[in-house]
Amino acid sequence: MTALDLTIPGEVVNLLAEFGSTVTIKARAKGTDYDRVTRRNVSVEISGDVKASPLFEYSPRDIDGDNVKSGDAQAVMSATLPTGITEDLLNGSQFLKGDIGFRIVGVEKVESGDDVAAYVVQLRR
Repeated sequence: MTALDLTIPGEVVNLLAEFGSTVTIKARAKGTDYDRVTRRNVSVEISGDVKASPLFEYSPRDIDGDNVKSGDAQAVMSATLPTGITEDLLNGSQFLKGDIGFRIVGVEKVESGDDVAAYVVQLRR
C-alpha cells in the first residue's frame, strides 16, 4: 500500500462533503423476529443520509437494454454508509434525492488499496 492509497479515501469523502448533496438511502434488512402467520422473518427498514455527487446519465453507447436501460443514471456515493446499511444491502435499496426516488440496481466499488473510497451506483426510476 502506498501513501497515495492512504490519502485517496479521505479526499473522496472531503470532496463529496464539500461539493455533493445529501441523499437518503432506504434499505430493507431481514429482521430477527419470526412471523408465524406468514412463516417469514419480518424485515426491518433502515434509512440514513449519505453524501453523493450530482446524477449523471449513461452515454448512449453504454445503454444495452439489459444491464443499462434508457433513463438509468449514475451517482458517486460516499463509502461512509449510514448506520445499519451494509454494502450487501445497497443493491435494491431506494436512493432518494429530494422528492425524486430511484432504485439502486447496480453497485461498483471504487477502491484505493484495501479501502473503499466510494461507490458508483446505477439508479433506475
